[in-house]
Amino acid sequence: MTIRSYRRGAAVACLSLLAALVPALGISQTEGKSDGGSERAQLGVEVQIGELPRDQEMISHFKANRSKFDELVRLYQTDTRRVWRKEKGNLQPFETDEYRRLLKEVGVDGLGSDDFVWLANPYNKDAMSKAKELNPFSAFAHHGIFFNANRNKHRKLSPRLRAMVWKAYFYVPVPPRVDGGRLWWPISPVDGEPTRSAPVFSSLDEFPAHWLNTKSGKPPWECVYRQVESQWFLKMCAYAV
Repeated sequence: MTIRSYRRGAAVACLSLLAALVPALGISQTEGKSDGGSERAQLGVEVQIGELPRDQEMISHFKANRSKFDELVRLYQTDTRRVWRKEKGNLQPFETDEYRRLLKEVGVDGLGSDDFVWLANPYNKDAMSKAKELNPFSAFAHHGIFFNANRNKHRKLSPRLRAMVWKAYFYVPVPPRVDGGRLWWPISPVDGEPTRSAPVFSSLDEFPAHWLNTKSGKPPWECVYRQVESQWFLKMCAYAV
């Protein structure tokens, strides 16, 4: 079993339990206000029902704390000590006092890898052939970095979508290709074929239309992105419950 499939299996189990418990507890199915207003239920962890922060709020926060975001990137890339944090679902940099302080000040729960190796010219087969020489799990300086969403502010249960939704920041160590309305991950170092892409929108303040108009009535498990700078993005994700 891969790390990614383990994470997904754990998420499925947790969200299925959440979906069953929320109606039983009589939690209101009314969306909260964009200022973070929400109703809360204690299920061992806090569940919030409401809307996500607006893009501009997150962008303003990013700009006001830019040096701290950059320092977290540096720590992730250069501190090769890693510890498994079950509650965060991934490997985390060794939690020094400095790291914990920066996470708190930036307002994220942790950092995680996108499980890809980003080298210079990530869409060139000859350039990416060098990735075969690297262990993707320990090539920390070449990972895309997810700034994992704060559970209280950036994660919500959306009755409108019948899904968990969240917003976060994403950093890419080299300028990625954004083309045709999609963000493109590096090509495969084996066959040179595209490996992954995701939709990019000019705003993440509304749910994408294809999340709302599905045959099942539930959105796909998907993340969509908004480019903030050449190597920085906002992302919004949904997982149906």
